[in-house]
Amino acid sequence: MHGAARDSGLFVFYARATKTVLRRPSVAAPLLLGWLMHGLGHAAIALAAAACARSLLSGALSSGAAGAASAFWLSLLGLAAISAKVCGGAWAAHAQAKVAGDLGGGLRLRVLDGWLGAVSRGQARHFDHGPDRLPSDAASEASTSTRALAALTSDVREVELGLTAGLLGSVRAAAQLAPLLALLAWLAPNLSLYAVLALSVFGWGLGRARRALKRAHALSARQADALLEAADDAVRHADLWATYGAGGVVRAQIQQLNAAFTQRASRLELWGAGVSGASEWLAGLALVLVLGLVRAGVIATPDASIVPFAVAFFMAYRPLRELGDARLAFARADASFSRLRPWLREPATESDVAPRAVAWPVGPLVVDALTLAHGSLAPVTLTLAPGEIVVVRGPTGVGKTTLLRTLLGLEAEVGGSVHYAGNSIAGAPAGPRTRPFAWVPQDAPLLRATLAQNVALGDPDAIPADALAAIGASRLEHDLGTSRLVTERALSGGERQWISLARALATRQPVLLLDEPTSGLDPDSQRMVLSAIARLRGRRSVLLITHRSEPSEIADRVVVLG
Repeated sequence: MHGAARDSGLFVFYARATKTVLRRPSVAAPLLLGWLMHGLGHAAIALAAAACARSLLSGALSSGAAGAASAFWLSLLGLAAISAKVCGGAWAAHAQAKVAGDLGGGLRLRVLDGWLGAVSRGQARHFDHGPDRLPSDAASEASTSTRALAALTSDVREVELGLTAGLLGSVRAAAQLAPLLALLAWLAPNLSLYAVLALSVFGWGLGRARRALKRAHALSARQADALLEAADDAVRHADLWATYGAGGVVRAQIQQLNAAFTQRASRLELWGAGVSGASEWLAGLALVLVLGLVRAGVIATPDASIVPFAVAFFMAYRPLRELGDARLAFARADASFSRLRPWLREPATESDVAPRAVAWPVGPLVVDALTLAHGSLAPVTLTLAPGEIVVVRGPTGVGKTTLLRTLLGLEAEVGGSVHYAGNSIAGAPAGPRTRPFAWVPQDAPLLRATLAQNVALGDPDAIPADALAAIGASRLEHDLGTSRLVTERALSGGERQWISLARALATRQPVLLLDEPTSGLDPDSQRMVLSAIARLRGRRSVLLITHRSEPSEIADRVVVLG
């Protein structure tokens, strides 16, 4: 991420992000018109109420038909003002939601780009939580993947709310207060001055409380991460917990985390409601103080202006409360934005997003004294000749999968070198442009997309049917169809393995890294897959990790690690 993006605060981020959006007349015009109608409508309501108060004070209503007519026209003025305020508020809310939606969508993509960029640089497992690490008394520390999920969902949502209810909400509240203050100054200038001075003092005290509330929200959000991680584990592995009869244990863990989170969240709601309500309470206190000074003779003002001033001043409670709520929403958004900062990067360009075919030359893969960050392996040295099939075996936990992850650039090597076709690729980020590998991981993950999109994930120009046929899995196209979405839970482990292998074959990468490619397959399917891999000899280089003996039958060489 560039320094400017990391160092800028939330307000600067909002200003930059909304600048482009508000240049569109279709968004800016309704927003500004809605704020204007909402603010002027609120002031008109206050004016009508003040006029009614002045009429009552002067005894106009006691004069029979003339008083009734005056009250009728004042009520019509109030109704028109309410209509303008309601329509303007709805119009402004709709425009604010559009602005926030555009901002949130762009921010979510930037967070995702940051996460993918961290993974491609081999930082995913060691990503620094920075100032947002959980304190020692927290229930647990959420995993990096859980943090990324929370960043893409709850944190981005808080930033969206910080724009709609926070920044734009405060502008809308200010749009209500501005004409209202002008009305108050017109009704009683000296009383208005004292009231503003009193509110300024109260506002300074509330500002300190909101800053403390921001820190509390940051801690609450981190507890929510721990609860999210535990809930995700409970749901994804529910079948396993059921077989162990461990439902009670899982339930107790969720209950404990939920109790801690609920306690803190309820305290925050109490605190937030108190700070929010304090705005209008202090406005009432300011009015009491000002009128108390009038009664004591400290402030001299005409008697006829006191009641209209008091009525109009009471109308300020709503925008003052909205202004307080806006400050709270901004504080929550600021806490979430601070948590998002480590993940942010500049918006990706089209060349960053769209896969680009790289014509890798045919050449040897040479691993020389490669030291891994995990596992018990001594430095690894091996050579994979062009078109050769090498099977790597070794005891569990020795570091076989870590070896593949290091070759892929997902783990940083500690020492040694890796060369392909005579060029060093050590330290290069993960991806088909910088490393000549196609990977088949053991868990065979799927994208929530169609079968064809999953197979052609690494090469949009690939023909999925050809890749499936090459491994004897053409029936999947018949069984699953080409346009229906496929998900991991809807398919068996063997079916996912077929798709994952076809995905690797569909790429133009010269070296295939296969991690237990036959796991989950029945004997007949395993023979078909191994036969398909054997047919790649001479055309693709294959490094196959396994604990089974059958893949060794198609190997040119078997390397035993550990």
